[in-house]
Amino acid sequence: MSVIFKDKLKAAKAAVGEKNYDYAYDLCHDLLEMDRSNYNVYILLGVSCQHLGKYAEGEGTYAHAQTMPKANVLAWQGLCALYEASGDRTKHEQALQSLCDRLVVEGNRNKAWETMNKVILLVESDDRRLVSVLRGLTQAGPYHDLLKAEADPQPPTEMELLERMCEIESTLDSRMVESEVNKRRTRLGAGPVQRVRAEVRAEVYGKSTLLDTLQQLVAACVDANDLDRLMSHEQRYFECLDDRLEFVDDTQRAAAVEQLQNMAADLVTNGRCAAAFEFLIETVDIDDTRLGEMAAQYVELFPDARLVPAVSAWLALRDPVATVDADSIRGIESPFARAQLVAAMARNRQHRACVDAAVAARTAQQTFADKYGIRLQRSRLAVDLAAADAYMQIGKEHADDAERLYRTCLEADANNKAAALGLGLATCALGHGDEGRQLLQRLVDSDAHNHRAWGGLGAALVDAGDLHGAVDAFRHAIAEAPEYAPHHVGLASALWQLGGEWRHDKQHAYTSWLTAARLDPTDPSVFSGLGQWYQEHDDNVRARRCFAKAVSLDCTNSIAAPLLADIYAREGSDDLCEELLQRATDNSFALPWAWRRLGFLHLRQGASERAVAAFQSALSSDRTDCLCWEGLCEAYMGIGRIHTAVKVAQKIVDLEPGRVAGHWLSAQACMRAQALDQALNHFDCAMKCAGADSALWQRPLVVARAECLALSAEKWFSDGLFGRSADAANAALSAVLGVRPQSFLEWGIVHTACAWLVRTQTQISEHQELLLVDVVAALAEQAQQQLDVEPMPTYLADAVQTAAREERVSGQGNGYVEQLFVLAGRATRLRVMLAGSAVLASAAWTDLGFVYYEHSTRVDSSLPRLLQQDDESFKPSPLLDAATACALAAIQLDGANARAYNLQGTVASLARNAGLAQHAFIMATRRASLSALPWANLGFLYLAHGDVELGNKAFARAQMLEPDLYAGWLGQALIAEQVGSAECVELFEACLLLEGVSTEIADFGYALQVWRAAAARFADTSKPTGVRSHSEQNRLLLAIYAARRYVARADDSQGVGHHVLGMLLEQNGEYEAAADAYARALDRVSASDERLWIAWASLARAQCSAQQYSDAVSSYARAAELLDVCEPSRRQLLGFTLGHSLALFFAGELEDSLHMFERTLSQTEGEAEQPAVSLMLAQVLWALGTDEHRALARQHLVDAMSESAYTPGLSALFAMGLLTDDADLVTAAHAELRSADDPTYSCARLESYLAILRGDPVAGRRALSRALHRRPDDASLWLLAADFELLCGQRRPGKSAAALELFGLASRGHYSWSKAPDLAVVNSAKLQTAVSALSIQSRTTGNQGAARRAVMYQPWKDTGPIIDDRKISEVGRFDFATARARPLFASANGHYRRIIPRFSSSHIPESSRLSWMLLPTKKVSRGSGRTDAEAKGEAPTQSTTDVLIKAGYIYQSSAGIYTLMPLAQRVVAKIEAIVDDEMQRVGGQKLAMPNLLTPDNWIKTGRWDSTGDELFAFQDRKQSTMLLGPTHEEEITAIVKSMVRSYRQYPLRLYQITRKFRDEARPRAGLLRGREFVMKDMYSFDVGEQRAVDTFYALERAYRRCFDRIGVPYAVAEADSGNIGGSLSKEFHFVSSAGEDTLLKCSSCDYSANEERAQSVASSNSNAVDVYRGVITNEKAQTIREFRVVVPAQHRLNLLKIKSAWPANAREELKMTSIATVDASNPASVCQSILAESGSGDIEYLIDESIDGRVLDALRDGVEDACAVRAKDWRLAQTGETCARCKHGKLESQRAIEVGHIFYLGDKYSKAMDLNVVYQGQRSHVQMGCYGIGISRILQAAAECSNADGRGLRWPVAIAPYLATIVPLDGMDHVAELYSVLEGVRIHNAQLFKSNIVVDDRDYLSAGFRLHDAQLLGIPVTIVMGRRFKQMSEVEVQLRVPMLALPQHVAGIAVQGDGYEHKAYVRVDKLA
Repeated sequence: MSVIFKDKLKAAKAAVGEKNYDYAYDLCHDLLEMDRSNYNVYILLGVSCQHLGKYAEGEGTYAHAQTMPKANVLAWQGLCALYEASGDRTKHEQALQSLCDRLVVEGNRNKAWETMNKVILLVESDDRRLVSVLRGLTQAGPYHDLLKAEADPQPPTEMELLERMCEIESTLDSRMVESEVNKRRTRLGAGPVQRVRAEVRAEVYGKSTLLDTLQQLVAACVDANDLDRLMSHEQRYFECLDDRLEFVDDTQRAAAVEQLQNMAADLVTNGRCAAAFEFLIETVDIDDTRLGEMAAQYVELFPDARLVPAVSAWLALRDPVATVDADSIRGIESPFARAQLVAAMARNRQHRACVDAAVAARTAQQTFADKYGIRLQRSRLAVDLAAADAYMQIGKEHADDAERLYRTCLEADANNKAAALGLGLATCALGHGDEGRQLLQRLVDSDAHNHRAWGGLGAALVDAGDLHGAVDAFRHAIAEAPEYAPHHVGLASALWQLGGEWRHDKQHAYTSWLTAARLDPTDPSVFSGLGQWYQEHDDNVRARRCFAKAVSLDCTNSIAAPLLADIYAREGSDDLCEELLQRATDNSFALPWAWRRLGFLHLRQGASERAVAAFQSALSSDRTDCLCWEGLCEAYMGIGRIHTAVKVAQKIVDLEPGRVAGHWLSAQACMRAQALDQALNHFDCAMKCAGADSALWQRPLVVARAECLALSAEKWFSDGLFGRSADAANAALSAVLGVRPQSFLEWGIVHTACAWLVRTQTQISEHQELLLVDVVAALAEQAQQQLDVEPMPTYLADAVQTAAREERVSGQGNGYVEQLFVLAGRATRLRVMLAGSAVLASAAWTDLGFVYYEHSTRVDSSLPRLLQQDDESFKPSPLLDAATACALAAIQLDGANARAYNLQGTVASLARNAGLAQHAFIMATRRASLSALPWANLGFLYLAHGDVELGNKAFARAQMLEPDLYAGWLGQALIAEQVGSAECVELFEACLLLEGVSTEIADFGYALQVWRAAAARFADTSKPTGVRSHSEQNRLLLAIYAARRYVARADDSQGVGHHVLGMLLEQNGEYEAAADAYARALDRVSASDERLWIAWASLARAQCSAQQYSDAVSSYARAAELLDVCEPSRRQLLGFTLGHSLALFFAGELEDSLHMFERTLSQTEGEAEQPAVSLMLAQVLWALGTDEHRALARQHLVDAMSESAYTPGLSALFAMGLLTDDADLVTAAHAELRSADDPTYSCARLESYLAILRGDPVAGRRALSRALHRRPDDASLWLLAADFELLCGQRRPGKSAAALELFGLASRGHYSWSKAPDLAVVNSAKLQTAVSALSIQSRTTGNQGAARRAVMYQPWKDTGPIIDDRKISEVGRFDFATARARPLFASANGHYRRIIPRFSSSHIPESSRLSWMLLPTKKVSRGSGRTDAEAKGEAPTQSTTDVLIKAGYIYQSSAGIYTLMPLAQRVVAKIEAIVDDEMQRVGGQKLAMPNLLTPDNWIKTGRWDSTGDELFAFQDRKQSTMLLGPTHEEEITAIVKSMVRSYRQYPLRLYQITRKFRDEARPRAGLLRGREFVMKDMYSFDVGEQRAVDTFYALERAYRRCFDRIGVPYAVAEADSGNIGGSLSKEFHFVSSAGEDTLLKCSSCDYSANEERAQSVASSNSNAVDVYRGVITNEKAQTIREFRVVVPAQHRLNLLKIKSAWPANAREELKMTSIATVDASNPASVCQSILAESGSGDIEYLIDESIDGRVLDALRDGVEDACAVRAKDWRLAQTGETCARCKHGKLESQRAIEVGHIFYLGDKYSKAMDLNVVYQGQRSHVQMGCYGIGISRILQAAAECSNADGRGLRWPVAIAPYLATIVPLDGMDHVAELYSVLEGVRIHNAQLFKSNIVVDDRDYLSAGFRLHDAQLLGIPVTIVMGRRFKQMSEVEVQLRVPMLALPQHVAGIAVQGDGYEHKAYVRVDKLA
């Protein structure tokens, strides 16, 4: 080696040392050129390459160095460092392994271990690779010697190594199972989760090496002689092998089971493992002697083990008389436990539960056999035998199940005598008596001392009826076993059935029962038999005691329980009866007798809904029980489900067609369902089926059938079938006559039938064959006879004088109707006297008063109406006096009778006693606050006396209470008419549409108002004449119908109604009918009446319009003769003169017409009408035809137009010029017309017709095009275009056609002074022409297009008929020939039906316009206000609170205090509506408690101190402390305590929705954590803990329904009760990553809990524990408690659980400090460390229960007071830990927002405030519950869950402020029509969009901003009216919700978009 080489090598080493790697790199390359065999150069070059990042060159350098002869570990170490620097973990691990191998070869054990430790640390994150590396260090691995190294860190022992491997492999297996299950469970066809999990576990456990590792670990423990670890690891190995046994291959299963048995035997021998004991107990058959040897040892060693209750039960069952607690075994999943549960229930005589438990036991035994291959034959035999015996004890209906099980037992053990005995009994029970008795006889013959066989034979003989043989058999059995009680019971039963002296003599049956009671006092059949004996001997006290004793032993006893229930029912002890039956049904569901009795009990109590449930439960066991069906039918009728009751009644008839009760109930149900014909048929069938019971059933059936006939009379009368109504009423009277009516009900039927007969006689009085005079007379005579002998009740003494009035009333007429009134009066008087109470008597007096009232309206035709108060000659009718007396009598008997006050007021108003009437009506409103009729009557009274304001208030109140009340609509209409409101037309129309109740006032008022509106419209010159909309035409036809009905029903003696009818017909163009109406009016007008002239003038006008010109001239002449008598106004006279002139003109009397026009012209000189008259005069002159007359006409018109320009006159001059070729006149008229008021229309018209005359249609079209371009929506221009094309389409249009058209147009003017529209334009001729052009093929294309445009722009201009006479008659159901008026006031029942009128309106309410809303949305500028994420199109970072503020939903007033803006209020209102609905569905009653409270009750409950600073507390001016309520438990408890006195008033469920207040230390997250919030809180009060718990779960279901309807994904979790208190608590959360709460949910079961409440199985990977120091200080920072907490390392403390360890108030502060982490492998050292840190003083120690128990024992030994050490769960459960409930699932976390919380409070508050109740003789505290929903939190939480894309909110459909928004981009045209279309859309028969649409009419904002706002507001449906709407009537529909969240009708539109954003274009007609 040269000197230069050495110097450079030295320099290279120095450069590397100085980190000058570039220089070193160059030197190394120079050195390699000099010598390539130097090992050190390669090492230095590799180091330089590593630090210069030249990893590939460095790798090659080190690889070459490793191959050199002088290679040492430096090359391997350098390569490891290079791979570490490059980050290549795989090569780094390989290099470290190679280095370790090199060091092992060199014998450097310490360095090799250090290298291997680096490998372990490198692969620590890869569990599978880590296990592989650790396995190399085991005894069988190549690196086992490294564990003997002496290095830092110290190598682990082999046991520690294997323990770590076991932990890693166990975690790895669990993780692989869960991961693979989650992947596969969502695959198509994956199947149930349980099957997927089983498949995955089989695959994973088949590849796992955990069992091998555990086996090595056990061997290592044996080698180390570490007994403690050996016990632990043997148990773990045993449990792991047991758990994975089912996944072991079948060929190896037997060996694995044998290994398990050997291990278990070894563990049991050493007494170290409870699981081993349990395994051996499970595998040992029940009767095996080995079980007895292990049972006591197991219970002693492991008193808290899983199977201890079952083993204890087995030990107890070995004693024949010991009692066994079956409840302690229930729930243990084990074949052994299941078998013991069956045996225990059999011992306790819980037969039905025993059967259910046997089914579960057999399933568990089969599963056990499949897993272990071990068949437990004796255990299975015992289970089957117990189940068979239980089946036999339940009843004979299960004998077949028992026989099957007995035969199975005999197949397994042919010598089993118990099975043979049971088989014999079961065979007998199945009806095979001979076979069964032979089996039993063979048993007796084979073993004469078998007492059970003798007893079984006796029972079989009893069933066979051989009672003497049975007695002998039982006596043999008693002789063999005298102390066996069942034999004495059997003997007693047989003797009882023998009857005679055997039954009654105390020495026989009675003695046997007493003996049995002495031998077995727990046998219920003994006491049921004794009870029967005592009951038959009339010793009811002892009978009741015996039955009660039997029921206490077995509440399902089929003898004692029904008899005891019947005793309770007879005594009226409904509570005891219900409790007994409820206990029986709770114990066993299949008890038909109990359910049936419970159902009838509920029926008797009026609880029909509960009765329905009871009867249905009874019928689930026996579908043929007609008695249950009858009760169910009555229950359904009780809850109003009439149609269901009809079906149930039909079921009874189908089961027993001859059952009278079935037909009776069917008839009653059909009556309630208004199926009266079917009801009558069932009544007839019932009478036929009565047969021998006819005497019993005859009278009830006849009376009920008569009642049905009376109802039929009412129904058929309302349908207009008056003849059938009379027949039904007559039949009812005849039926009642046959049974001689005597009761209150029967005379009520007579009264009702008479009332409807009176009404029918007004319609069919000419049909004498329908009169039953003899029947009426006979009933009247019977009534009088009964009145003479019927005693007068004492409480009617004050009303005796009223009865005498009826005799005087009855003598006022001898007609049939008068006789009916007499009979009705007597019948009602009898009802008064037969009434069993003052209330019923008062009602009867009221009915009698209405009889007199209705009679008075018939016999006294001069009786004035309420509104006609000006008749001074009025005298009260005697009938009214009688009605008044009846009302007084009714009021005296019952001051709360509102109908009596209403009757009194009605009669007083007709009798002119306004003061009494007002008083009576006001009293009626007070007595019946929800009745609308008194308010309506009061309104009529005020209206009659001119007080419109009070009348309006009264009618408004009536309509609010009952929108369907006819009187309310009529009163409002009359008031509107009186004040001149335009709404009176719609109000009168509403009256007409009320079915069957319209009066003459409404008919006449509506007809008159419609005519006035039409006349006013005709006088309005701004509207085209003769063109009506659809609604106007419909209204006109309805008015004609009303006027015709009025003249048919009313006494139109003065002809006013006929005159109005004529005017309406004239408006409709029915001139001949109008003339006929006017003629009829003339017949009714007297010669002296001043209206005679108006009648003649109207008749003349109508005749002229009907082209009856001669008659018209004559009529005008008759009218002219009357001008001197009357004094018409100037306008009337002018119209009359013009009409007369026109009549003369059309009649051909032109000269007379000319003179008349001249006279008219002189009358209008200087008036506005002069130009029109001049035009008409010119037309007459022109019509004379001579040149002189036409020149005169021309000159006259020119002179008139020169004084006043008149467009029709100018048009006429233009036409005259064209016709006479006067170019100057044409030019002048054209110029004048161009400057007229309507230049567009006039010019276009003139230009077009001038172009026709000139033969230049192109110029005309050009002029029309210009006009249409200026006014494209003007229908008149399109009509003009249609006319133009029609004229151009004629072959020879000619000059005369165009001119005459213009001349005709000129003559059609508007005359505001006329009484009727112009005769020439009554119909819309222009539109008729346009429409007809569509169907004429010869027309040009331009004509058809123009006509279509005209119809499209103004479709309402169609004047075709809307409602014809046939439709009117169908809607109104009115018969003109027989109709009569009803009285103004309501009839006795005061109820009317109606068809609710619908009024269409294009008006959009202001509440649905965004321009009217306070909506402070702000536009974000382009340059600012956007984050980088928004600029890149990513999701924004702004919070949901900012979005709500930006969208205008909330406004922040201060920290934690927000204003809910109008949109938010709509959301809150919808949430409250859902909550209200569900709370009331579960029986909630809403109230409102004060928010301002006093602290008195809070101090009582202790919450004043425990709540802390969260309370808003302050002092008022009197220095009294007050608080704002955060919750109301104390307040509601005080309310209930002061108002509830009896347990019968419970349960109570009270709730409110109000604002709450909480002084949050740090308000945040908007409405989620505010200081003021809206909340629903419900409080429940129940008697008994079980009922309170049932209420808790009922409210949980209600909460689930609430959140299901709201539509946001939610989770339900167990929670801590906090400061509220209680033992049961659940939270409801909206799942959101923004939530404050963490929920832990099991991946396997349904367990879910809040992180603070969650329970888990600890899975710590280390033996270390963390020790914490805890200190509790008071308000003065003084330490009041010190303690230590020890939890496994790497686990967080659960502060909530630690706080709950001691009672503390909120003002005390908890501080926790970490002290140390201690190795827990040595319990003694852990104890010393904890005590050393504790020092002296009273310190408590909280040890987590998952820590090794030896630590706990050592600590208790080391402290003075062992009670200071408490073991409990003090840590927080963590993600990935094992679920504590199912023991194999893993906990998964998710963030959520709490929106609801429910608590079971128990007696926390009721005990503190002494709220108690006496129930069942004991005083106990009421059980409470508390249930809260954060209304305002839901608003923010729903927004949190929907604010996903940053463009705005996405409200769920159910709570969105509006369902749709309309965004018009081009003005508001047609928005109202689209609004109406959307409101009318029906989805699932509901108008979802009704009042749920908002229009963005903010035209001051850009279209883009409004569309952005629509997304920001989050309204689900946005409808954009853009350019496509005008072009194709299409709107753009944007859906901002998931498609599945919308109704299918909306979601069915073909859309484009992702899961949330959808867009489509839809035609408007498809939306409808």
